[in-house]
Amino acid sequence: MASHRPNSFLTTLLSGSTVLAMGMSLAGCQPREERVLDIEAPGVDVEVNRSIDDGSHTIEVETDRPSEN
Repeated sequence: MASHRPNSFLTTLLSGSTVLAMGMSLAGCQPREERVLDIEAPGVDVEVNRSIDDGSHTIEVETDRPSEN
């Protein structure tokens, strides 16, 4: 009579392969950027980044004061 218990080696192999595949797929998710400008001043930080893929720019501004919305 055959046992219905899964083979532990096969289970380990499949779960390890799944984790490895997920890690490889997530590794390429970061945008490729280079920092063009980085200003750190009292009360404000400004970063300008350029995308290596398409040349677009992103600007990030962080202030110490709360935003006025």
